[in-house]
Amino acid sequence: MELNQSLRDRLVQIDIQIALLEGERKIVQKKLQSLKYPVLSLPFDVTSEIFGYCLPDLWDFEPMLNFSCERLPTPLLFSQVCRAWRSVAFETPKIWATFHVSVDDWSLNSALASKRFACWLERAGPELLSFTLEKRPNHPSAPTSSAILLPIVAHSGQWRNVSLCLPYEDLISEHFESGVHRRLPALETLQIQGISTPPTSVDAFEEAPKLRAVVLKRIPPTLILLPWRQLTQFRGEQLDGMECLQVLRWAVSLDECTFDRADEHKSESTLLPPHLPLTVLHLRGSFVCRDILAYLTLPSLVELHLDSDDDGSGEGFVCFLSRSHPPLMHLSLSNAYSYVLDGYRFLLDLVVLNMSDLNVAEMPGLVRRLRDPAFLPKLVSFTCLVWECLKPHPKDKTSAIDYGNLADTLEFRGNTNNPGARLKSFHMKWPPPDFRLNLPRLQNLVDEGMHISVISEDGPLSEVWI
Repeated sequence: MELNQSLRDRLVQIDIQIALLEGERKIVQKKLQSLKYPVLSLPFDVTSEIFGYCLPDLWDFEPMLNFSCERLPTPLLFSQVCRAWRSVAFETPKIWATFHVSVDDWSLNSALASKRFACWLERAGPELLSFTLEKRPNHPSAPTSSAILLPIVAHSGQWRNVSLCLPYEDLISEHFESGVHRRLPALETLQIQGISTPPTSVDAFEEAPKLRAVVLKRIPPTLILLPWRQLTQFRGEQLDGMECLQVLRWAVSLDECTFDRADEHKSESTLLPPHLPLTVLHLRGSFVCRDILAYLTLPSLVELHLDSDDDGSGEGFVCFLSRSHPPLMHLSLSNAYSYVLDGYRFLLDLVVLNMSDLNVAEMPGLVRRLRDPAFLPKLVSFTCLVWECLKPHPKDKTSAIDYGNLADTLEFRGNTNNPGARLKSFHMKWPPPDFRLNLPRLQNLVDEGMHISVISEDGPLSEVWI
C-alpha cells in the first residue's frame, strides 16, 4: 500500500513539473515569435536585389539537375533558408535566369529533368538567359537527344550569355540550326568548346546583332560563321597560327584579343593591315609570342601580355614596337628579359611591368638599368618572379643579386625629387638568399607610401618578409 501511494505521489509531482515546463515553453515561444530578424524586415525589392548580387559567375554555377545537398544551385539555396526567403526567391525571375545544364545529368532521368527545367524557366519568366550547356568531354560524343536540346533552343530569343560544350553534331543538327539561326536578338557573349571532329561549318550563329564577345576552344574559326566585324572581344584556344591571323583579318573591330596555346605556323608573306581598335592583346605559347607579332601593326595597343617558354631574341618584339609605336602602358612578360632591354626606347609610356621567369643572372642588369631616369621613365608598378639559373645570361657578367643595389634602385625610383614618375609598387618573389639586412631600408619606403611585397620561396615553402 505504501509503495502504491509513493508512486501516485511521484506521478503528481511529474504532472506539476510538466505543467510548469509547458508554461515556461509558452513564454519562450512567445518571446521567440516576437523577435524581429533585421534581414526579414528588409523590403522585398532590397532582398531581391541582394539575391542577384549573391549569384556566382556563369562558369561557377552548380548544375541545376544535380540536387545533391552539397551542390545545390544558389537560387535553390535561397529557397531553403526560410519561408520569407523562399517567397522572395520564387518571385525574383532574374536569379533563375542563370543556370548550368549537364547533358549527362539530364540523361539519367529525362522525365524528371524535363519537369525541373520547365519549372526553372517558368520562374525565370521573360528575363534574358545566361547558361552553360555541356556534355563532359570524357563521355562518348554521340549526338545529344532532341528532347534535351529542343526545350533550350525554344528560348533562343532570350539567350544573352551562352556557353556550349557539345559534340559538333549537335551544333549542325537540323533542330538546333532551325531553332537558333536568325533567332538570337539578345545574344551578347558566346563560348563554344568542341568535343569532336567538325564535319562541316556551323551556321547557327551567323546573325546575332548584339554579339560582341566570343570564345572558341578547340574549334577552328574557319568552321563557324560569326558576325566577325562586330566583335569587340575574342579568345581562341588551341588554334593554329594561320587561324589566329585569320581572326584578326575578319574581326576588324576587336578591342581585346587572346590567343592561348596556338601552334603550327605556316609562313605568311605579308603584314596584316594595321588593326586600329585593338588595345589589349594576350598571347600564350611559344609560337604566338615569338612569331605572330611579326605580322601585326597595332598603333592603339595599351596592354600586352606575352607568356612564352621560349627564351628567344627580342629583335622581333623591337620590330613590332618600331612599326606600331603603340602607347603601351601595361606589359607582362614571361621568359623575355631581352624584350625590355632591347625595346625600352619604345616603352616611354609604360606604367606597369610584370616579369616572370627572370633568373638571378638577369636581375643585376635590370637593376642597373632602372637607375637610369631615361629607362622606363613613367614606370609606377614593377613585379618580378626571380628563379635560380645555373647558366648566366650572356648579357650579364654577374650571377648573383646585390640586394643592396636593389634597395638603392628602389630608393632612387621612389624619390619624388628624381625626374620621371615615382615608383609606387614593387613586388618580388625569388629564391631564398639573405635579404634581411636591407629590410629596414624597404620599410622606410613603405612608410613613405610605396607598396612593397617581398616573398622568399624555397620549393613548396614560402616566407613573406615585407
